[in-house]
Amino acid sequence: MRPGVMGRGKSVGAGPYRMPAWTEKGERIRRLFEACAEQGWFNGRLLVAKDGEPIADVTAGWADRYRRRRLTADTMFNVASVGKTFTAAAVLLLVQEGRLRLDEPIDRWFPELPWRGAAIRQLLAHTSGIPNYIPLVRKGLIETPKERTVQADNAGLLRNICEAQPEPDFPPGERNCYSNTGYMLLAMLIEKVADVPFHDFLERRIFRPCGFARLTECRHSDRAERLADYAVGHWIREDGEAVPPHTVPGWEFVWYLDAIQGDGNVHASAAELLRWDRVLRTEELLGRAALGEAYRPARLNDGSSARNGLGWFVADDSRRGRKVSHAGYWPGYSAEFDRWLDRDIVVIYMSNEEREGSHELKNRMMRETERILFEA
Repeated sequence: MRPGVMGRGKSVGAGPYRMPAWTEKGERIRRLFEACAEQGWFNGRLLVAKDGEPIADVTAGWADRYRRRRLTADTMFNVASVGKTFTAAAVLLLVQEGRLRLDEPIDRWFPELPWRGAAIRQLLAHTSGIPNYIPLVRKGLIETPKERTVQADNAGLLRNICEAQPEPDFPPGERNCYSNTGYMLLAMLIEKVADVPFHDFLERRIFRPCGFARLTECRHSDRAERLADYAVGHWIREDGEAVPPHTVPGWEFVWYLDAIQGDGNVHASAAELLRWDRVLRTEELLGRAALGEAYRPARLNDGSSARNGLGWFVADDSRRGRKVSHAGYWPGYSAEFDRWLDRDIVVIYMSNEEREGSHELKNRMMRETERILFEA
């Protein structure tokens, strides 16, 4: 890594003119990501906003290397698990309307489940003990087709899970352990309660009423049809060639699981994630009580706090204030959505390229961004 790109350095700017503090911070972050892009470390979108206004906005690289199509400011990315924030909001909307209770057990709605007693709030907070389906698939504990002709849907995958009868990871509420299965079940719960498909519920109750023109939830096979400016996921081999992620050894599961709903598969531009922050901040969709539940760390059985609220990772720092965030990862994609509630700061990161070491590079870029934002 070139010295100075991600290390401590002097603020940008010289001479008698001094930029306003947030403008200067934004310039430094912009230069950081542009330098990383020049080195081949960043292919994607970076948007940083203060009080709802962008202070750093970077677009770098390819939307589709195979067709030589560049990214634009409006390119739609698969934001992977950042989509869980929308699933959680949909559940909280039903709770707000009195159609669900957070403390009712999920097996009341799905009596076929091999696990008992996990409350809806525990699925939202990853404290349910319900095992994550992705490791079960990768270990071969759930049977999947070898040919790339069939994609699982939620109901089919749930049947396979129930047939496999995996043991719970722990009793509900005992600890915190990330589970995509919980959010798959929450999407199915929304369908049962609202009596409409999950996709339609998001479109009718969240996306369109809140003014999202292009934000959508769709499976892999629908993307080319629905999304005109879409970021294709790439794996970059050591020789520099880009290949589809599902062709990488060990990632054969990608195609089969790429249509599962609730735990991901939301597609957004950076501007639309910033709009999502404003919708939540202004209580346009969810009221104060629902947001209080979302941003409050869940309680474990021993009285200690989990690191999750309902749909968000939560942290509180005496100097930086409350932070709620969610990262997203799916082979070929990486995303992060960080919100400092007390400071009204938002950082949005999206990338559609992976290579060896890319996760550590991304984490270093995000740490440096946060350092710049909060240094005195």
